[in-house]
Amino acid sequence: MRPSTVVVGMAAIGHIHWLRWSSQANGRGEARVPNGPSGTVFIYSATIHAYSDQGGRYTRLRWTLGGGSDRYIEWDRLIRSGGVYAWRVVRYTGSS
Repeated sequence: MRPSTVVVGMAAIGHIHWLRWSSQANGRGEARVPNGPSGTVFIYSATIHAYSDQGGRYTRLRWTLGGGSDRYIEWDRLIRSGGVYAWRVVRYTGSS
């Protein structure tokens, strides 16, 4: 099933339009990123790339938002704790 939203940490990438869905998946959407205690939520255009299919689930995710000097890229790994799956940050670069 192609999700319309993916939650990674405090950010949510929603309204995803999947351009490719096979051994790897590529899509575009909008990332909503909260900014601390002020409650302000910033909205950015985002790209998302899911890969490393294991047992019908993508286990790796790379998502990017912004561009130029404001570009942020994050790599996540799917983990399972009990019966719940979540994305854990492996690496990131840039700022937003």
